[in-house]
Amino acid sequence: MRLFNGLLVLLCLVWGSSASAAPEGGWLPAKDADGVRVFLRRQGDSPFLAFKGVTRVDADLKTILALFHNTDSHPRWMAGTISATGKDVGESGRVVHNRSAYPWPVAKRDVIIRSKAHVEPDSGALIIDFLSAPDLLPHEADYVRIEKLQGLWQLRPLDGNRTEVTYQIHLDPGGWVPAWLFNRIIADIPLDTLQNLARELSPQI
Repeated sequence: MRLFNGLLVLLCLVWGSSASAAPEGGWLPAKDADGVRVFLRRQGDSPFLAFKGVTRVDADLKTILALFHNTDSHPRWMAGTISATGKDVGESGRVVHNRSAYPWPVAKRDVIIRSKAHVEPDSGALIIDFLSAPDLLPHEADYVRIEKLQGLWQLRPLDGNRTEVTYQIHLDPGGWVPAWLFNRIIADIPLDTLQNLARELSPQI
């Protein structure tokens, strides 16, 4: 399932999603399927909701980070992604250029993300904070550049080489995307991404 899947059908629906009631500062449960829990919330005065997905995978931090670093793998597990390239910056930073495509009439999008990792001393969780850096590369004519995006990955080690994975993002998609439509279906991104991530990691156990 892709973001904006069934767009033309959804355009005919009356706005009434429970996501519209997502409280600012608090997370509202949105989906729970195949071991992935998804939450939504309002973010400041933005009309676009933030999402958070949480799951547990049968892989350790080293295995997950190797997959993250392999940008050739991103189209296999990151929802909507058609290509990605990346390079390391400094000791714990990275820049990734991600391109995404969705069904007509939604234009293709790209985003440039700068990330930096740190370990929480108390829990041992690895936090990868990321933020859009839209001017790092020239704009491409066939893509709408996502200029406002921030989020994080949290990887918390569990017993038995398992890891709790949290994926959280708030973004403004730019271009033509009505907020009411975006908010109805944004929960599909973490749901699909984390389900795909778990499947991608399974053969590497």
